[in-house]
Amino acid sequence: MYDKLTRALDAQFSEQIKSVELLGELGLSAESCNELGQIIGERIRHWGPAEATRILIERYPCSLAVYLVAQGIYGYHGGLLERDRACHWSTKCQFWLAVGSVL
Repeated sequence: MYDKLTRALDAQFSEQIKSVELLGELGLSAESCNELGQIIGERIRHWGPAEATRILIERYPCSLAVYLVAQGIYGYHGGLLERDRACHWSTKCQFWLAVGSVL
């Protein structure tokens, strides 16, 4: 669904956000969440966690927000997000820590 993260995609999310009260109401599918997560993961590997966080917040804020909410919806399992179960301070976890320190 999402070939790459673009400003056009972010603008699309921005328009969709105007019609809901909560980002979870956008109805992003689990598959779309995974695809968006893969794209964001590629950016993290390319730019590193700190720089990726800065760029994502600056250039793609709606895409990042939609992904984080969808990840919370689909990745929540009995008190833990899936990412927290076997994280071992991987690049993904470093990204989450970076996001948390910026937001």
